Amino acid sequence: MTHHLDFNRHIKVSKSLVDLVEAVIKVVYIDKNHSIDIVREIFKGLSDPMISLEILEYVHPMTKLYEMCQKINLKVKFMNSWKESITVNVLISDQIIRTGVYGL
Repeated sequence: MTHHLDFNRHIKVSKSLVDLVEAVIKVVYIDKNHSIDIVREIFKGLSDPMISLEILEYVHPMTKLYEMCQKINLKVKFMNSWKESITVNVLISDQIIRTGVYGL
């Protein structure tokens, strides 16, 4: 079964999956005395987007750092001292701006 995202941001799925979901909805509809409101409430989560626009627009902090520095021609470098002190130094234009410590 293949799933992919088309240009309209709709997920295309196989016919058998669509048939299965439709059958389950019909069974719930019959079981709940033909109440479309109850069926809507139960299956509301299926009709809501699973991936929000906020998730799609999320930019990792490392990407932000690299992009910001690149725009103003600064070089980002990381120096680690894992063996000696379990630290990582963040350097911008060869100046240490932050030190991170990894600990268990």
